[in-house]
Amino acid sequence: MKHVKKSVLCLALAAFFVLSLLSGCAPQPASSGQSAGTNETASTSAPSATEAWAGWAEKYAPILSQYQQVVDMMAAGQTGLTMDDVGSDVNGNVLTDFSTNNSLCYALYDIDNDGTPELLIGIVNPNGTYSQYDIYTYKDGTVVNIFKDTYKDLDNGTFSFGLTVNFTLQGGGIIAVKAGWGTGENGWEFFKMADDNVSFIEGVLREDPLPGVTDFQHYTDGPYGSGSGAPSTITEEQYNAVVSQYVQGNTDNAMNAISLNWIPLTPDAG
Repeated sequence: MKHVKKSVLCLALAAFFVLSLLSGCAPQPASSGQSAGTNETASTSAPSATEAWAGWAEKYAPILSQYQQVVDMMAAGQTGLTMDDVGSDVNGNVLTDFSTNNSLCYALYDIDNDGTPELLIGIVNPNGTYSQYDIYTYKDGTVVNIFKDTYKDLDNGTFSFGLTVNFTLQGGGIIAVKAGWGTGENGWEFFKMADDNVSFIEGVLREDPLPGVTDFQHYTDGPYGSGSGAPSTITEEQYNAVVSQYVQGNTDNAMNAISLNWIPLTPDAG
């Protein structure tokens, strides 16, 4: 079944999202930080659930309505959904990870402190752990996925958050991306968000080309696979020093350094 965007549906859903935000309907725990694929639990702080931000759910309705459709289809017993069944903005990993045993949610948070809250999509589990999938901002009257097409793979196209490429919010506009690029390759990339724009700062890469052999590299010319310059060889200590500049706490299981209020999308009663 193809997804069909209807203005009436968007308006109805927008009203639902606004009411949800105002009423604080967030039975799932909020989060003090959890990147996709990890097992940290969420906290109960909810700095983003304010009346001042209620209208932003309506602005983000073109995205939220597509995820609402996923919730409604799942509630109707439709399983095995593919990208052909849903809206083009839905992260495909959500279709794999979302089930009747967890909650598909959204959160609003002003990452760069410019007065415009960003939209985050996540899945919250009953035990409070959660995964984050995408970040949207509202720029020049348009909803924008800030990381769309950032990561490229020669064989598979664009990486999607939620599988091996995960992000955390570290405060001060810093977004830390932890990624497994392929067999024996993983690392971190760091971005700064300001005035609704995201810029690449630097990245570090760990490679295990042979058993017992580990190489560490550092680069500043662009995200993985996009830079034109050769990375610099560094030591493991230098690798860890770069990561610790941006990531708070345990870097092996990194968490958001800020709190999010996850609001669940519930099946449409109508």
